[in-house]
Amino acid sequence: MTEEVFSINDVDAPEILKIHDSHLLVYKPPKMHSAGGLGENISDWLMNKYPEQSKLSGHKAHEGGLLNRLDYETRGLLLFARTDEFFSAMLNEQNNDRMVKEYSAYAVRNDTVLPGFPPLELKKSPEPDGKHVIIESAFRAFGRGRKEVRPVIPGGSAKKSTAIIYKTVITLQKPALFHDGKDVCFFRIEITRGFRHQIRCHLAWYGFPVLNDPVYGKKDFPETNMALAAEGLEFTNPLNGETYQYRLPVIMQDFG
Repeated sequence: MTEEVFSINDVDAPEILKIHDSHLLVYKPPKMHSAGGLGENISDWLMNKYPEQSKLSGHKAHEGGLLNRLDYETRGLLLFARTDEFFSAMLNEQNNDRMVKEYSAYAVRNDTVLPGFPPLELKKSPEPDGKHVIIESAFRAFGRGRKEVRPVIPGGSAKKSTAIIYKTVITLQKPALFHDGKDVCFFRIEITRGFRHQIRCHLAWYGFPVLNDPVYGKKDFPETNMALAAEGLEFTNPLNGETYQYRLPVIMQDFG
């Protein structure tokens, strides 16, 4: 396995980073939908360049083989299948927690507990430094228009939660620093399968909502984007046994 690191020409513009027989690797900028939604989205943008992708559905129809999704304000790596066989195989890999997705985030300490969040019981990994935290929960829709999600702990009383337990591994990379009077930390995050707003919700539950998160935190610095980026993908293609590791350099500088 060889790690491939890609540079981005313009963090505010979509870009095709890798063309492989089985898949395409695409950079999604902030403030652009992965698929659907109002305005331009990456799936349509890609299908305009590669019309043959329109024959592939993805998780929903007309998504062009999209295998993972990022929130509107999140930037980073998206993976698209180029064949139905690869899509089905990788969907199964994700469902069995065998596709690793790595993120980085700046987060601001917030001791205010949002409505609908249950008490949090943390699980520490056996790492000697004790800096790895594992957060696990099911999820349920929450709020007006069901635009938010809330974690549901085992045995919780919430109705209509997911049957799947989703896990987020959080690693503190840099101790807290003060930026314009705010207590800011830099985290690395790892997930396998993912749920809508999973990382944002789990970080807010942990007490560190993502910097500039308009839903689970606040716009601490209105002139900058939400400080969450999908910077790594690692997976094995079960059709040929080849393993791929793709990575972006840290693309969030000065909370920009």
